[in-house]
Amino acid sequence: MSQQDIDNVIARLRATGKPFAIATVVRTVAPTSAKAGDRAVFDGEKITGGWVGGGCALPAVRKNAAAAIEERQPRLIRVSRDLDDLDTGIIGHPMSCPSGGTIDIFIEPVMPKKRLAIVGKTATAQALCRLAAALDYDVVVAAPGGDRNDFAGVDVWLDDIDEVAELKPPAGAIVIATQGGGDAKGLAGALESQASYIGFVASPKKGARLKESMKQRGFAADAVDAIKSPAGLDIGARSPDEIALSILAEIIERRGSAATEAGGEHERSETG
Repeated sequence: MSQQDIDNVIARLRATGKPFAIATVVRTVAPTSAKAGDRAVFDGEKITGGWVGGGCALPAVRKNAAAAIEERQPRLIRVSRDLDDLDTGIIGHPMSCPSGGTIDIFIEPVMPKKRLAIVGKTATAQALCRLAAALDYDVVVAAPGGDRNDFAGVDVWLDDIDEVAELKPPAGAIVIATQGGGDAKGLAGALESQASYIGFVASPKKGARLKESMKQRGFAADAVDAIKSPAGLDIGARSPDEIALSILAEIIERRGSAATEAGGEHERSETG
């Protein structure tokens, strides 16, 4: 498999929104079938592409790749018949092949980015895109009639609001910042996507009116009531940048609260 083929595998795995690991041979001592620079990709269960050695190295790579993903930390391993005096930070694994040799392999976990979808071409939508990109979000923008050049840091550009509901992987947070035409369409798409956070940049009166219309269209009342409108924490935001900041702060706060609750549930299940 060529390096381009491996890059294609990596791109495909990134698109799934699931974690994976990249193993790279950084040093060898002959005899070994793998050479420095060889790479392989581990999708969480198996090697899906590339080469870092045969059966002598693969069990150690699989084991440590899974651990690297779980711990979200890279690992440097050595597969060798000589594991005396390992440098600090190197994890040793015995070489089972009679031919011997030594392989040092760096294993790096690749965690999915948090995905934010923004609907609208307003100044607030543009500011939100810029700030989210600076925080390393995977930013999707649906702005029919808008100019992509106005959205610094956008990763995925959609020309149709309906595509928001069909995103793969789906967006964990969606913000409707149309301030005009497209409000109802954006809210409907967000509800169909089942995003964990939906924010609507609108006045309380307008937000209440549009939420009621969503219920009349048949969307579940609890899902509609969970829409945050006006979107963002109440920090007295006025400018587009300030409003965008308040929205991102709210998204981060919600995600932190969800993680804390999940941790509490896990702790209770372990002790209960």
